[in-house]
Amino acid sequence: MPHHQPPNTRRMEFLLSGEAYERFHRLHEARGFRTKAETLEALIYAAELDSKIDPAALERIETKLDQAIAFLEELS
Repeated sequence: MPHHQPPNTRRMEFLLSGEAYERFHRLHEARGFRTKAETLEALIYAAELDSKIDPAALERIETKLDQAIAFLEELS
């Protein structure tokens, strides 16, 4: 019986080391994605964001978040 491929999708095959496969599987389980395709899409999206966002901007955002968390901790 032939495998049904959903519209607007492409099949990919690639080889991973055992270690990389285990990391991917742990990430897939930890994040709770329904399918491995969703996990791969999330990884690709994260990689794209990493390359598009200025590292200095990320550092400023992290600093602001740290300051906000410290402020909230002082309130409680």
